[in-house]
Amino acid sequence: MKKPPRRHDEPLISGFVFFRYLVVGTYVGVSTVFIFIYYYVGYSWAGDGHPLIDFRHLKNWSECT
Repeated sequence: MKKPPRRHDEPLISGFVFFRYLVVGTYVGVSTVFIFIYYYVGYSWAGDGHPLIDFRHLKNWSECT
């Protein structure tokens, strides 16, 4: 409340903030996909009984019967 109000022509998101959101979003997205792939392809010691599959099966999951 000690700061004066923003000017009416000032953008809500500056170029630096947009770039930072873009970098953080890309990092989170890539990390999520990597962890998903790692869980199904190489995480055998989880102990929950999920089957390990090849990456080609994971990549072409829609072709499974």
